[in-house]
This record gives sequence, structure tokens and C-alpha cells, in this order.
Amino acid sequence: MSRVPLSFPVVAWLRIGAAFLAGLSFAFRASAAADANVGAKTYNSGSKTFEATHNLTVTGAVIVNNTATLVLDAGNAIAFGPSGSLTANSGATVLFQADNAITTSERPVVINGGATVAFESLGTITLGPGFHATAASGSGFHASIPVNNARYVGQEVPALLNPGENRQVSLTFMNSGGTWWRTGDQYRLGSVGDNAVWGLTRVALNGDVSPGQTRTFSFNIKAPAAYGTYRFQWKMVQDGVQWFGGASPEVLVEVAHWGFDATASHLLEPSQSHLQGEAGAFNSEPFVITIRDAATHALVPGASVLVMVASGSGKLAAGNTAGATLADSLTLQAGAEGVARFYYKHPAGAAATAVIYVITSGGSVVVTTSSRSSTGADADTNGNGLSDAMENALGIAAGRPVQVVGQSGTVNLSIFTP
Repeated sequence: MSRVPLSFPVVAWLRIGAAFLAGLSFAFRASAAADANVGAKTYNSGSKTFEATHNLTVTGAVIVNNTATLVLDAGNAIAFGPSGSLTANSGATVLFQADNAITTSERPVVINGGATVAFESLGTITLGPGFHATAASGSGFHASIPVNNARYVGQEVPALLNPGENRQVSLTFMNSGGTWWRTGDQYRLGSVGDNAVWGLTRVALNGDVSPGQTRTFSFNIKAPAAYGTYRFQWKMVQDGVQWFGGASPEVLVEVAHWGFDATASHLLEPSQSHLQGEAGAFNSEPFVITIRDAATHALVPGASVLVMVASGSGKLAAGNTAGATLADSLTLQAGAEGVARFYYKHPAGAAATAVIYVITSGGSVVVTTSSRSSTGADADTNGNGLSDAMENALGIAAGRPVQVVGQSGTVNLSIFTP
């Protein structure tokens, strides 16, 4: 018998063969938090598991013979008492599992020819001078530290939120590592960078997750009060230990006063993409926006749209009368025919051009308007609705018809000359 004193913290995988794993019999840890002692025992066949949610101590002489399998499973640590020892004879298999430490100290642990002993721990494995292994073929031991890992599976996250809006989101991850995600071991879903903008940075597990299982986290977030674009990204974490696995794809969530249910999906169809007006006056006719369901293309009566001036110093209004309320942005409701209308009042003085965004859930369009004078560069020589100056800026020769079309779904302008 050769003496092999070993004392080391294990920091890498030494893999256990598939045949060895196939022969093990595992038991789930008992729910009661308790220590456990294993006294003098002899096992000649079959499989036996001792488990403890806290510490497990070998207090007597344990002998495993023939084809017997013994599993010692502890939620914290496994140790040998003053009279504890273990002998594994030919054909026997012994597995130590501990979430913290395994130590044999000076106690006798003997692996005879043809036996296998394996140590699996999340912490330190210390094999003291009492550890012996014979040189006979087939004997040996394996030490491994199962690693944390996670794989992103999917998520449901809104792209648009109103300031202060509460919304439920969900993210799904798979346990692709070798450890259990246990609620008592500080496994959680964490906001990447501890980003607290959504009102929380951690989401607790609703139960343990074994290797290979998936878990969906459903929880509520609250949008920030300020307008802006905010990052949304999450990853698994074992607090106090490490962040691990792949993160969810980053989502950039737009927070603004949308004035509509951002879970819907609508398309916008402007009947006019450009209108001409006089300086200091309303356009003589309104912009008319038809709202349709993105899936069925049916009209959507009562749908809300947000209209805002992107550039230009004029104002928006729901009507064109002298007492109409003027604003930089409007939230409009479509009428029974699924249509929303609004006017633009041009600033007084020099001719000018304005760009207006019309936004709803699922997309947006851009419309433009310009004021004109009767002479000079602001004249509309060909009467096509664009001033000569605007045509020149677009690089289009005066006298040819021009149309500006907004494509629903994205801010996408095309200019063409029929």
C-alpha cells in the first residue's frame, strides 16, 4: 500500500467517467435544517445515501464492499470525527457531496484496488495524511467542483412605456451548469450592472432549479419618471459568489408620454405627407392619419396617437379656429372611422419648414409642412405643395412634380419624381 498524502483546494474540473456516474443513486436533501452523523457501517451491495442540510460527520468505521454504492450528501460540510474512517474495497463506489468543504484531515480514508471514491464540492476539498490509495489497477479518486452556468432562453419586454408605468415582464434561463440553483444559496436573477432604473435589481427564485431545468422569472417593473431611452438587461447571479452565464439581449426601452397602450400594434397611413401653408396661419386643411391593426389591417376606432413637432417653431392644434389650443405635442383619439386629424399653425415672419412625428404602438411616420410667400425663393412655382427653396434643397428641378411619402412602421422617407 502506497501512502498518498494530499491537501489542496481544488480549482478545476477532474471529470468523473460516465460509467461511474451511471452507477450512483442520489437522494434529495431533507427539508429540515439538521446535522447528521454516520457511525460504524458495513455495506456489501446496493446503494445508500446519507444526507444533512447542514453538516455531515463520519464518526465510526465505514466499510463499503463489492458492488455497493455510498453517497454522503451535506448542505454545508463533510468531515471525519476522531473515530471516523472509510475503507472502500474492490468494486465499491463512494461519493462525497458538499456545498462547502470536504476534509479527511488525519482520519483514515483507504481506497483499495478496484474501488472508486469521488469528491464533489463547491468549496475546498482537503485530503489529509490519512488518505491512502493502493496502486492496484482500477482504484482511484476523482475531485470536482461543479460550476455555475446559465443560458438565456427568451424574454417578453415592452419597447415603449409611459413615465411611471408598471408593466409585467418575463425572462427565461436554463441551468446549463452542474450546480443546483437553491433559494437558500443566494441564486437570483440580477439586473446587469445593478441597474436600478426599473425599481429593482434582483428577482428571487420561486423554487430550486436542478441542472438542465429552465426557470421563467415573471415580475413587474416601473418605468422611470423622466423621458428617455433606458437599458434593460438581466443575468443570473449567486450573490456573494459570482455573476455567471449568458445575459439576456439588451433591450432599449423608450419612455415617453405615448398616451396609448404600448402592447397594441398599429399601423399609420397618412393621406398627406406634406402640406403647404401661409406664414402665421394654419394650414388650410388638416393632416389626416388612418390607424389600422398591424395584423388584420382593420380600422381601429378610438386608438391613440402621439403627434409632436420634431423641428420647426410652429404649433399643433386639434382644430383650426381662432380659439384653438396650441401645443408642441398632442395626444389624439381616432374617431369612429379610425382616423385622427390635426392642424399645424406656421410661425409668423419668414417662410419655414417643419417636421412632425406621428407615433403609435408598432410604428411611426413623419409628415412635413412648410409656409410660403407669394414672391421670391419661397414661391411655389409649380404649385406642387413644396416651395421652390425646398425643391432646390432636395436637389429637384422646379417644375417637376414631387411627393414625400412616410412609410408606416418605421421613420422612413422616400422622395420620387413621377
